[in-house]
Amino acid sequence: MAPFPREAVVTDKQWIRAAMVQVVHPLVPQVEARCFAPGERVAALAWVSDIG
Repeated sequence: MAPFPREAVVTDKQWIRAAMVQVVHPLVPQVEARCFAPGERVAALAWVSDIG
């Protein structure tokens, strides 16, 4: 298991979202990553904390 199983990225930049899908995920497939809009910061924190 990865030291951190989830990564939440909060951004309004489309190029960062694209980089997450095209670059980061293929390099680190064991980490579940998801992008959130700036207004979804609380949801991002809740999602990344729920490692059940």
